[in-house]
Amino acid sequence: MARPKFDEAVDVLSLKSARAILRSILRDSKTVREVHEELENLNASLEYRESVYKALERLVAAGLVEKIRDGRSVKYGSRYSEVSADFVREKLSLEGVEG
Repeated sequence: MARPKFDEAVDVLSLKSARAILRSILRDSKTVREVHEELENLNASLEYRESVYKALERLVAAGLVEKIRDGRSVKYGSRYSEVSADFVREKLSLEGVEG
């Protein structure tokens, strides 16, 4: 999988909800339903499961999250354990690359 592009990653990570989702799937891959239920318990701002799905797909498109087929279901997992951005150099530092 290609390395995430700076602008796409920063754009999606500017959303508090996307960062909450990324934290949710940091250690274990989860389905949309599992992420939604966890965020509901944390009183996060993502009310609808479809909103969680759209945010996860944006994270996938940015290259920060991967889709994992698990039988008939799809799980989402973080590709990195840490993401840092250097805005002056427009560079991402990515740690814990999986795969």
